[in-house]
Amino acid sequence: MCGIAGIISKTEKPIIRNELNKLSEAIAHRGPDGDGLYFNESGTIGLAHRRLSIIDLSADANQPMQVLDRYIIIFNGEIYNFIELREQLVKSGYSFRTKSDTEVLCVSYHHYGIEFLNQLDGMFAFCIYDIELNEILFARDRFGEKPFYIQEDTDCLRFASEIKSFWKAGIKPVINEQMVYYFLAFELVENPKCKSDTFFSNISKLEAAHYVRINMNSGERKQVKYWHTEQIKPDESITFDEACEQFRYLFSDSVKRRLRADVPVGSSLSGGLDSSTVACAVEDLLKKQNISHEQYTFSARFEDKNLDEGDYIETIVKKIKSNHYDCYPHLTDFINQAEKITYHQDEPFGSASIFAQWDVFRMVNHTPVKVILDGQGADEYLAGYPVFFKMLLKEKIRRHPLKKMTGLSADYESKNSFYDEKYTERVELNKIYIQAYFEKLLQPISTLKYRTIGHAAPAFIKASFHNNYKHQTPPFGRFNTMDEGLRYWTLTYGLEKLLRFADRSSMAHAIEVRLPFLDHKLVEYVFSIPSEFKIKNGWTKSLIRYSFNDLLPDEITWRKNKLAFQVPEKKWESNPDWQKFIKPYINICADFNYATNNSYNWSLISLGLWLKSIS
Repeated sequence: MCGIAGIISKTEKPIIRNELNKLSEAIAHRGPDGDGLYFNESGTIGLAHRRLSIIDLSADANQPMQVLDRYIIIFNGEIYNFIELREQLVKSGYSFRTKSDTEVLCVSYHHYGIEFLNQLDGMFAFCIYDIELNEILFARDRFGEKPFYIQEDTDCLRFASEIKSFWKAGIKPVINEQMVYYFLAFELVENPKCKSDTFFSNISKLEAAHYVRINMNSGERKQVKYWHTEQIKPDESITFDEACEQFRYLFSDSVKRRLRADVPVGSSLSGGLDSSTVACAVEDLLKKQNISHEQYTFSARFEDKNLDEGDYIETIVKKIKSNHYDCYPHLTDFINQAEKITYHQDEPFGSASIFAQWDVFRMVNHTPVKVILDGQGADEYLAGYPVFFKMLLKEKIRRHPLKKMTGLSADYESKNSFYDEKYTERVELNKIYIQAYFEKLLQPISTLKYRTIGHAAPAFIKASFHNNYKHQTPPFGRFNTMDEGLRYWTLTYGLEKLLRFADRSSMAHAIEVRLPFLDHKLVEYVFSIPSEFKIKNGWTKSLIRYSFNDLLPDEITWRKNKLAFQVPEKKWESNPDWQKFIKPYINICADFNYATNNSYNWSLISLGLWLKSIS
């Protein structure tokens, strides 16, 4: 886990060394354990690296790394199956001078060519310069766990792990007003219709699961998506018990690989199903391997009992006997940290709840632990959000149009369902049936409405700003099946913003986050089983619940409420310190003509924080 940056000249003019230094300096927090630069002979390519030492702590594993006297690599991330890959490569005649996954990554490219990307189990963003072919390769992992930003003008292409590098190097930010509108109108921090968009018109990001090749001799550039899930079809012959058995095997293997490190590893523990499953799976693996190792766990706690998951957290801590740490995020700390959080995020974020995660990483930074396992990713493809009930019901209605409503909606109204909890509002069943039966008719009507009348927007958006975008169709997807919705939330909208929040907050404190639920083989498998297995008997994420019910306490396995890390934002609103804190940021938005008044809205506060950070 590190930070990378680089400059590629489009002309024969050498790049400026100091500019590359500044790109690197801006992300020094990502790699406090070492730094390095590389320039090719003509000075037209410059690569920079900031190292956070996790695997092979020796100086031999420093970057930029030269491999096989042909390649220069800078790499941010981890390749979890590097041991297996290295064993295959040794059998093919290769030898290695380090124990790092970086060298294995580069040698794999030499041996397998571009197809090596499909063999990688990991999170990564990297650049490989092939000296012999004078060719550059950029690549980013399948889910977008690791960032890769690009800024380009007529003379140079620059890239970096974080956007702030470009400002440090003297590039002036240009606000992407459409993204600002999406943020204010729809609370979007990403553009589902154009995944390369950022909040800056002059900055793009390399999309997840893509690579780019640049031939420095001809200037030819090629961008390719290397991972596809659309062709995966459900296997209707598999039983639910078989699905659970395979899910457990794949998940346990994912956890095992993500424990590989030469530094202490811990777990983030919210008390929810996902993080508890990770912590208990780790403990189970350690016992099976007869490893005497005390597990570290870290939690955010709250004095407000409606938000605190302390009872669930303590249940898991007692079960696995972990070395446990708690932090208590408070309003005063948030006010003091808000501008720093915004600086590290580079772009606006959706709520103050990001502070809870930030505070956990801040706490971890004061312990021996440098790697944290987290449960993120499960909700999106395992149907963890209430909206997936609606998708599954609509799918059932379309498949069985003549079946009685009462029979089709049994799971939806199940006594075990999330919909019995006051946490979630019940969606009217009649509305769902109308949508299911008349989706093809409703869609063009909806499109016509947007083109003629336009869509409504929150009152705090100034009318002149709203008018520029109100006739655009909102950038959201429509789905005929729940699996289409799960793919959309996992690969297009929803997950990547959470990955961005976690990456920036963790790396601000030089902590690496690993996500066992985001093993691509595990995700591919879940996409290959029937939809009904993902919400079984009214239970969301039923594959986790039924696969690990012997490892998890019942109060965790069968809990229905879902809290996650939520700060008491509503309570904060009534505090005079909060009111004093938010006013200048809302005023900044008014100065930019995005708001009509000073009424409270988190989007305005976050936007104001962001605008101040780039001014």
